[in-house]
Amino acid sequence: MYSFDRSMSLSCGRSTEISDCVIGALLPSFRIESVATEADIQGYLQRYRALQLQSKIYDSLNRKPQRGTIPPHQIIAALKAELDWWEKENIPTYGSKVLVESELSMGKMLLYRPCRIVPERSVEENMELWTASLGFVATYRQLVESNSIFYVQIASEKTYWAGLAILYSFWRLWSLSLSREEVARRTAIVRQTDLWKAIQDVMFILRTLSERWEDGRILAKQFEKTSTFAIAVAESGRNGLSDTLEVPREIQTFRSYASMTSIRASRERDGLIQRDLDLQQFVAEMVEI
Repeated sequence: MYSFDRSMSLSCGRSTEISDCVIGALLPSFRIESVATEADIQGYLQRYRALQLQSKIYDSLNRKPQRGTIPPHQIIAALKAELDWWEKENIPTYGSKVLVESELSMGKMLLYRPCRIVPERSVEENMELWTASLGFVATYRQLVESNSIFYVQIASEKTYWAGLAILYSFWRLWSLSLSREEVARRTAIVRQTDLWKAIQDVMFILRTLSERWEDGRILAKQFEKTSTFAIAVAESGRNGLSDTLEVPREIQTFRSYASMTSIRASRERDGLIQRDLDLQQFVAEMVEI
């Protein structure tokens, strides 16, 4: 229950339902099946502690700024230190390597995404977001190819969100005014070949998982539509963005992203017609309240 709540909430951009403060025992405090090996138990511990940390990062960066609170850069530095410690203490074994890498990438995406207390990220932070989201998608493709995904809806939502993170960071790094040194770093780190591969990986994951979760086809269709913007950006040249390019709403409002899959699916089933732009704006405004 705890794992499902954390994973579902974080992948859909919503606050968790179960608060850590109401849990009076260290995790995991449940009875693990007798067939579980020592490596299995260690994997459970790694995952739950990672989910706790991811939730802490999300909540810490999504609070409304108040006078007298700790400056954002100090909050981010403290959270990064915790994430670095988790990485150091959770050296992956052969069997848990992909899972640990995906949880670490998820934590970094949450740490470096645009958020309520830091709406605009620096060039360096956008590069960190780009790198983390590429890593997440690459490791998740391995999980899908090995048929190791159990919670298909959560995996689909996470992959879609990671895909948006890739498109958002790519857009920001190509639209910001950069120094000569930053342009050189961007050229070295943000490569078009990585963008093409990442888009292909996201589409592969979403289409494959949609065979097991019908509503997943909505995510696949929407991402395919949104990713055409990034392709247009890449094809516009190295001298900045064309004024004629229209940035998709989900990329513009990425910092307040909340999943609309169930709403879109319900709308399709009921035959309701409503513009996605209006719906996205409404959801973004609700998240900001």
